[in-house]
Amino acid sequence: QFRTLRTNLLRAGGGDGQLFLITSALPGEGKSTVAAHLAVSLAEADRRVVLIDGDLRCPVLHTLFDLPNDRGLIELLKRNPPKPDRWAELNDPALVTAAQQTAMPNLRVITSGGTSAEASKLIGSRQMEGWVQALLASKEVDAVLIDTPPALPICDALDLATRLDASILLVIQAGKTARDALVTLKDRCEYLGLRLGGLVMNRVQDR
Repeated sequence: QFRTLRTNLLRAGGGDGQLFLITSALPGEGKSTVAAHLAVSLAEADRRVVLIDGDLRCPVLHTLFDLPNDRGLIELLKRNPPKPDRWAELNDPALVTAAQQTAMPNLRVITSGGTSAEASKLIGSRQMEGWVQALLASKEVDAVLIDTPPALPICDALDLATRLDASILLVIQAGKTARDALVTLKDRCEYLGLRLGGLVMNRVQDR
């Protein structure tokens, strides 16, 4: 299923240099698991992927990939991103430290680096926008995925999407996600003029 999702996304987006924000309407719908599996699937297709844990309140990607979380996005956002003329090399020492190599040759993960009481301020910062732009412009990165908090109770995902040319993937859990919540989130995305890349139905039971 994730290979099929990968194929559809690459076809819709036209190839490399893509940015995906993965979110859900409410907590517990499996967005982080979907983000992790999609990143692995893209890496298996020889895409060089950077997966970012942008959920600074409840990060989980470090546990899914068995990585240390003593460094990561929070520390990175305390630094200014490199200037545009340095984006192609992507050899900034802070980024090299933050982007941890996983067991997948083409997949690096920037863990949260802990939790923060200033999560919204950090995610909506100029530094966040600059680092993502640097990653997308790099010759060493084909796709960037950001696991963001659930979008209805927390504004981080939609706030970040307004700053970046991202495709939003909404994860919905079969049998759990309320229709009203999904419609509300869809309406918010349309009101803000955001690009909705698609819906991912999670935890569908075979019959």
